[in-house]
Amino acid sequence: MPQSSELQTAESSSSNFRGLDLHIEPGVFDKLASQITLSGGPRKPITAPSPYTGQVLGRIPAGLEADVELAVHRARAAQPAWAARSFVERAKIFLRFYDLLVERHAEGLDLIQLETGKARSHAFEEILDCCGPAAGRAHCRC
Repeated sequence: MPQSSELQTAESSSSNFRGLDLHIEPGVFDKLASQITLSGGPRKPITAPSPYTGQVLGRIPAGLEADVELAVHRARAAQPAWAARSFVERAKIFLRFYDLLVERHAEGLDLIQLETGKARSHAFEEILDCCGPAAGRAHCRC
């Protein structure tokens, strides 16, 4: 049986997690989990521990095949509206995404480090892996 201290989430601890000065707002893990596309029905939770300490970062619902089908259905339903947008409108969306990645990079780095245990420089590569394509798509008429 886990000790109560083992069930404490990273959010409920101080903003300093094993020497990291975090830029994560309280409730971020629950907020992210609430954005997962779910088809409904019961499912088991998956506990996400930090590789640094084993401390629970949060819990997410286990995915089902029906969740993937629902996500694909929603994406296909949204595609005609996306295609109807002008190049300028789509570019603005990609540039806004890029701006948000840059503005909130510290929070993104913290989340990547907590979840994966990566060094900050390696976590930053993941931010760059998103920024480059976002900026590129904003300028590409393909």
